[in-house]
Amino acid sequence: MKVSRAFKLYEHQEVALQDIKKAREEDNASFLVVLPTASGKSKIIEEDIKENLLINPNLRVLIMCPSNNIKLDWLERTKNLLSDINLDITYGDKVSNQLVISTYASAYGFVNYLDKEYFDYIVVDEAHHAVAEVTKKTIQYFNPKFLIGLTATPERLDRKKLDEVFGAYSERLNLEEAMRKGIIAPIRAYRIESNIDLSEVRFNGKEYVNADLEKTISVESRNELIAKVLKKFFVNGKMPYKQGLIFCVSTDHANRMEKILQKYGISAKAVHTKIKNYQKYIDDYNNKKYNFCVLAS
Repeated sequence: MKVSRAFKLYEHQEVALQDIKKAREEDNASFLVVLPTASGKSKIIEEDIKENLLINPNLRVLIMCPSNNIKLDWLERTKNLLSDINLDITYGDKVSNQLVISTYASAYGFVNYLDKEYFDYIVVDEAHHAVAEVTKKTIQYFNPKFLIGLTATPERLDRKKLDEVFGAYSERLNLEEAMRKGIIAPIRAYRIESNIDLSEVRFNGKEYVNADLEKTISVESRNELIAKVLKKFFVNGKMPYKQGLIFCVSTDHANRMEKILQKYGISAKAVHTKIKNYQKYIDDYNNKKYNFCVLAS
């Protein structure tokens, strides 16, 4: 069944939808979409949900995502999705809705509360988190007719395999090909070399130990070097500003980086949840009021 669309899907999105349909026809109950960031993974899911709702208007859908920001994005997406089809379907973050959007943490609360077959169709956004203990328990508890995951990064640092959850998968479009086809913006990479030694930073099996990272990376001389390079090559003092994001290992590192950048005449703001009204600074960045948004991991 083809849904009437006001836009044209990219070839890789059409191929993904065909692969999903084929998986169902072959009685595969799960599928993993592996595509680069910003290449339209969510649009593939929107189209698939839309087609399935038209086939089965009683379809119960759960969309799981790692954070509230992504949940809000899905709430907006599903509002637009449902406006395209003439069906009376409730949606939101309450389990009483037919289409439920939930964070991983909230979805875990459905375990042993809802019947295992309650949801017919489950989406796991940022599916590389699917093998994390709590999320995996949620996925394993439910028995949907179809489970689908979305990720740009199927390889995990802890080497846990996503095929444990979604079965075999393949990468249909890599980052280089997506740039070459104009699907995503081309990347220019610049590397600033420093003499920081990361060999003593411990790895706990899941991620690098944050205290070790901060002690090793958040060094005054290194922070100064970053500011000098940005000042020389990316900031010319004219409007509109060249803009960028700087990722730091902690809120303290982000706050120190903000001060150093400002010392070099670079407009910057540390943005993290410990700052009151941090959304205002995100909006200011989007409105080009300063050069660099300094983010804490």
